[in-house]
Amino acid sequence: MSLYTNSDGRIVMQHYCALTARGNQVRLVSPVTSGAQDEFVFAFASAANLATPADAPMHRMVLRIKDTTHFSEVWTKRENGKDVVFSLDYTRR
Repeated sequence: MSLYTNSDGRIVMQHYCALTARGNQVRLVSPVTSGAQDEFVFAFASAANLATPADAPMHRMVLRIKDTTHFSEVWTKRENGKDVVFSLDYTRR
């Protein structure tokens, strides 16, 4: 689950990760936004509840709004020093 908030023109995402045993919470931040956009790039800012420094938090997420009923997310998870990328596509019903 992810929660999005506005902080001084930036979009901040607090992500509650279900892919980790302890459910770490990762904070990702986008650059300052202005006007309409269809792509938002979020970068790692901080994390809480990591079991060890090697725990695999999300380090990047790209949100692409395709149209009024479709969007996608491309997540990058850092695991054992290597990036693992996966995509999710969403459709409004």
